[in-house]
Amino acid sequence: MIAIYARQSMERKGSVSVATQIEICHSYMQEEPVVYADVGFSGKNLKRPKLTELLEACKEGAISAVYVYKLDRISRSLYDFAGLMELFNKKQIRFVSCTEWFDTQTPMGRAMLSMAATFAQLERETISQRVADVYAKQCRMGAYMGGQTPFGFSVCASGGLRVNPQEAAVIEELFERYATGKETYESLSDWCRQKNIRGKRGQLLKAPRIGEFLRNPLYARAGAGTLSYAKKAGIEVCLPIEGHGFYRYKEEKNLWVGTPHQGIVRDDVFVQVQCIRKKRFGEALRITQEHLDSKNFYAFNPEIDG
Repeated sequence: MIAIYARQSMERKGSVSVATQIEICHSYMQEEPVVYADVGFSGKNLKRPKLTELLEACKEGAISAVYVYKLDRISRSLYDFAGLMELFNKKQIRFVSCTEWFDTQTPMGRAMLSMAATFAQLERETISQRVADVYAKQCRMGAYMGGQTPFGFSVCASGGLRVNPQEAAVIEELFERYATGKETYESLSDWCRQKNIRGKRGQLLKAPRIGEFLRNPLYARAGAGTLSYAKKAGIEVCLPIEGHGFYRYKEEKNLWVGTPHQGIVRDDVFVQVQCIRKKRFGEALRITQEHLDSKNFYAFNPEIDG
């Protein structure tokens, strides 16, 4: 089935009406098409009812070709246009702009399609870099980027974190026990199970999650011990606040930033735990790529990653 898509943002003198667009497209066809037309909608995005219907039909394989009066009738965004072309190409749907000699069945049309995709990719990467730069700046300022609240903390009215006394007591006990050198992740998990200590969503705290707690600098209080440890480990520390914790951001793998909220674990206990872990596992304190939340900011959240 062949489709015509027409769009007019508003009725005004000199603009090409939907009826005219359909008539011109129809003159290029030899069979009767199905028509999708949006009136009163901008081409700056794809949020248009009839376009949505058309794309659903394309995804279902009901459309073999799409005709438009001009390219800007279907989209004014290069990014969105490249996405549409990707869909049409995947479903082997011919796309024709009747007044601009754009036809994906011709060599010139395919070349233009390739150029559109290239520039759209450039736009995507540029946007991604801008977002990363903003997050990096906010991280260096000690901002909390949101996401699911880490165990041991609650979200206060201002949107930042504050210590949750009940959960913080669990975190502190886990660190204290491990710092003796007599406990393992498994034994601490057993202890939590015996005490019926659970995560924020009611799940048992298993050994891998315990391990994530114990290497998370969010819980450490800034002090002589943690600052000395960070220096020896080659970690840059920005804006440390005595007694407060640390954030870490994925683009700055060797950067700790002082948090606006209090830490939970004494600095000497935190460092002792890292030394035991290093001795047992041969690893320095690290936060791996897979333990990053959806916003690319690391205030490690065992509730998500454990």
